[in-house]
Amino acid sequence: MRRIKLLFGLLLAGFAVMVLSTRCEKVTFKEDVIDTTTVDTVVISFSADIKPIFSKCTSCHGGAQNPNLKTDPYNALVPAYVTPADSINPAGSIFLNWLETDGGHKPRTTTAEKSLIFGWIKQGAKNN
Repeated sequence: MRRIKLLFGLLLAGFAVMVLSTRCEKVTFKEDVIDTTTVDTVVISFSADIKPIFSKCTSCHGGAQNPNLKTDPYNALVPAYVTPADSINPAGSIFLNWLETDGGHKPRTTTAEKSLIFGWIKQGAKNN
């Protein structure tokens, strides 16, 4: 019984040394930067480019939570979340800023998708 206690004590001490000797390292992430340089060179289509982005959001935004992106995503977004005035300053769009921050939860949009949304807003948020 004495050996078991000694072995357990040594294991516990070894574990404590291991935990105390490890150090936390600061992890840095690459900043999420929207590419605004290419939005003027290509026409961005809502139906082909933007609507598919929101297909992964419909588990929550499919009727239970606004905006409802499942049945009619364009009319759910425009003009309630994206306004014609946003095309003048897409970076100031409430919707785009919501995607850039957490908006109450973590949006699942990638940087490339945010760049497409930026371009779509800059091009007038058309239903095309």
